[in-house]
Amino acid sequence: MIFLTHVNIFSRHTLRLFSARSFGSIKSAGSNSLLSRKQHSLDTLMENARLREHAADIFNMGVKAVFPHAMMLNALKLDGNVLTVAERRYVVNKNIHIVAFGKAVIGMVRTAEDILKDQIVGGIASVPRGIQDTLKSLGKWDLLPGATSRVKIIEGGTRNMPDEVAYQAAMEIFNLLSSLGSEDIVLALISGGGSALLPAPIPPITLSELLEITRLLSFKGATIQQLNTIRKHLELLKAGGLAKAAYPAPVIALLISDVVGNDLQFLSSGPTVPDFTTPQQCLDLLNSLGITGQTPRSVLQVLEDKARRPEFKKEIVGHGENIDFEQIVQKNQPSFHCNNVQNLIIGSNVIALEASEHYARSLGYAAFQLSHVIVGDATDRGQMFALLANYVCRSLSCRRQADLDLVEAELDLVRCGIGKREINELRYILEASHSSRKPVCILAAGETTVEVKGKGIGGRNQQMALSAAIGMHNLMKEDILNEFAVTFLSGGTDGEDGPTDAAGAMADPLLVRRAAKNNFNAEQYLQNNDTYNFFAKMDMGRNLLKTGLSGTNVMDLQILLISRCSRSGSTS
Repeated sequence: MIFLTHVNIFSRHTLRLFSARSFGSIKSAGSNSLLSRKQHSLDTLMENARLREHAADIFNMGVKAVFPHAMMLNALKLDGNVLTVAERRYVVNKNIHIVAFGKAVIGMVRTAEDILKDQIVGGIASVPRGIQDTLKSLGKWDLLPGATSRVKIIEGGTRNMPDEVAYQAAMEIFNLLSSLGSEDIVLALISGGGSALLPAPIPPITLSELLEITRLLSFKGATIQQLNTIRKHLELLKAGGLAKAAYPAPVIALLISDVVGNDLQFLSSGPTVPDFTTPQQCLDLLNSLGITGQTPRSVLQVLEDKARRPEFKKEIVGHGENIDFEQIVQKNQPSFHCNNVQNLIIGSNVIALEASEHYARSLGYAAFQLSHVIVGDATDRGQMFALLANYVCRSLSCRRQADLDLVEAELDLVRCGIGKREINELRYILEASHSSRKPVCILAAGETTVEVKGKGIGGRNQQMALSAAIGMHNLMKEDILNEFAVTFLSGGTDGEDGPTDAAGAMADPLLVRRAAKNNFNAEQYLQNNDTYNFFAKMDMGRNLLKTGLSGTNVMDLQILLISRCSRSGSTS
């Protein structure tokens, strides 16, 4: 499969060798009891390896489904000099200017140029540092601009943080947009990661101060909505700023969403949509997170000055962490209406989930989509998946009418926030799995947060995976471990997870036990937010999900696989 080259513990050849050697030692031992235990151990090992391979392949199929090419072909239709975008028509005459920013836009640029050809005058694309080399190394030439491309590609925004190169790209985009007139057409290609790749701070805020407030918010576990609310009031091109800079030129904005719920005002901080929030809400948010005293003075100055301006005298609905954005939109007027823009979401995590589910079913799994809006604390969500694993195993293992462990496992799901409807749907899938003896695949997607309290290195997906491993270790009893193999994967579809070279990680119920045998305390690594180093040290780093930059971004995918293995023997 594409991308993943670092995640399979054993190749099939290695498993055959292991099998031959194991059976040789079993035969020489001459003990039926030893034979049974070693056979069980081998069955479990092989089943875990198979689940890991399947989890990686299911993840890859989800990522592949949101590559830009097919989505762009569906969005842009050129017939002579008439360009049609979702039934809206534009007359083109070599007057299209491309501006692009985000982790997925380099492939979008390539497809746009393939479709529009010489109708494109030129353009600028701000993309992650290293993306072109990564795509070349993976043989993904179809995602790279052609030799005759008229779009200038600028690589910056290292590790998803704004930098000087991204700032220069943003200013070039701003200057290009400001030079256009009503006869020009702007094709804005936007994807997740665009906020960091389009930093244009309002003076006197400097780039380093913008970076500092971004880090402060991230370390406090701010959601992407909270982070982008702040960004919108500190930068020139956010919060409808791109549309305003391009006016009166019409703007066609094609977007691949990395925002839970696909709310355009938070996708790359809403450069092409009206903004209904206020500077005062930003000040309240900083105060509620306890970082006002650490916030750069220039940031507070810009927010306080804007809060006094008439256009921002809006009704505030909610404060700090409890801002009610839906009520704000209903009650207030935007700062700029963006009437010159057509916005069209062409890709989202729903597409990735559907593709992953379809592939899982082709592998023989009974598949279930839990949710495409997984949010909240990554550690808590990891515990949720551990509870799910325990519930599924208990359900499939239950042979009696009354099983108090199963009842308690279902109550645990309710306590952690899983709705009754989802539990009923899952129960139906499990009944079908029990009768058919199919393995189970639970899929989810979204974007969680981590409040950084330790001094380690990691990311939200690695945090979730280790939390799930600890939860499964604590929850799952020996009889369940004897009967089932379980693998959990959490990975970022963009190929990045925090400031690391991994997209995420895999975990299983015995990971914590193996760590303890090697004198690694999994709980300490989790508390220190040092999950990357934990996974790098354990099992020779094979639990890390390393894909390289993927060329797309629709947030994170979670995959939980559960299958039966031998029912006898010991797991120790």
